[in-house]
Amino acid sequence: MAQAVFVANRDPDLSNSHVISLAPGIYLNDFPDPIIRPMSIQSSSRTKRAVLQATVALPNQKGILLTFSSLTVRGLEMTDAFIDDSLGGNGAAIRDQNPENIAATLVVQNSLFHDNQTAILQGNDIQETVTIINSQFKNNGNPDQSSFQHAIYIDEAASLTVSDSLFCGQWIGHEIKSRAAQTMVANSQIYAGEGAPRNSGCRVGSASFVAVLVLAGCPMVEI
Repeated sequence: MAQAVFVANRDPDLSNSHVISLAPGIYLNDFPDPIIRPMSIQSSSRTKRAVLQATVALPNQKGILLTFSSLTVRGLEMTDAFIDDSLGGNGAAIRDQNPENIAATLVVQNSLFHDNQTAILQGNDIQETVTIINSQFKNNGNPDQSSFQHAIYIDEAASLTVSDSLFCGQWIGHEIKSRAAQTMVANSQIYAGEGAPRNSGCRVGSASFVAVLVLAGCPMVEI
């Protein structure tokens, strides 16, 4: 994967669309350079996921995928992202740091995030739209009581839309935390503690709130 991102990053023509299709399997510590141009990363199979797994601390101290541009993720499993607690203890599966005031997009479809300190951490871009569809966020968080990580943390964005997704087993922080100007959560299952279905693979979480929405405007919020 890292080599494919390397090649796509170096295409100077932003009108070109780059789609990186990964064969199902485990991509162990396959950490690409920061993503600096729009691209999609997806599993090549509709029924089996490509697994991006970390067994060492993230070398960029931010995310398995670190993006400074629009990114679409489809059919991936992302797991075990971490950094040392002395560095914040907030290693993310996806760290989204678009420049300010760029109409970028982050789209996540049909993906699984589990056992990361943070699944998705976004910030900086007040014009960005974030869309999460039919995805699962299980057993994320940092057990360190001085840490306060979240499954999803959207810090600055135009909108966050979450639909048909599952959140469970989060430690300490929130399942969903959003400061987007507009946030909508629909047709989703969110478990802050007990109650997740037995076959879901979810532990008993300790999230402080199911969802915390700290917003500048008056968005429509539906659960």
